[in-house]
Amino acid sequence: MTASDNNIPVSQTIEISHNRFYSVKAITLATFFGGILAGGYMMAQNFKAVNDSRKARITWICVIMLIVFAIVSTIIPAFDKIPAIAYSAFYTIFTGSMARKYQSAFIEGHINAGSRYYTTIRVMMVTLISLILLVSLLLSVFYYLDTFSVGNH
Repeated sequence: MTASDNNIPVSQTIEISHNRFYSVKAITLATFFGGILAGGYMMAQNFKAVNDSRKARITWICVIMLIVFAIVSTIIPAFDKIPAIAYSAFYTIFTGSMARKYQSAFIEGHINAGSRYYTTIRVMMVTLISLILLVSLLLSVFYYLDTFSVGNH
């Protein structure tokens, strides 16, 4: 069907995007269960879907900085008193807020124009892969630190 078939002037038609998007809810839940890497990946993918590679890069820079902060904070004695759930809560609230502020409007616009959300299975896979990568990274860092400290004694 064309715009003229619906008696809608061509200038007022909305181009339907075939891109898919992660919902703000999916981003928030993935961040809680899979860590900041999952939420950051989903936000970056949403920016890429609307051809905003600059914001996708900024998202990745922020994610990397937050991961580095999390790793560094584990080796600073003053941060030992902060429960691990506090980090998860902070990352979840922060990422959910950023997704709502910077993405909810364009996601909703594209969904209303005919785009679709990614499936729950895909969201769960991204979350699981992210969790595996983050745990592997942390285990590698702790192994390296343990090896380094044993070698210095």
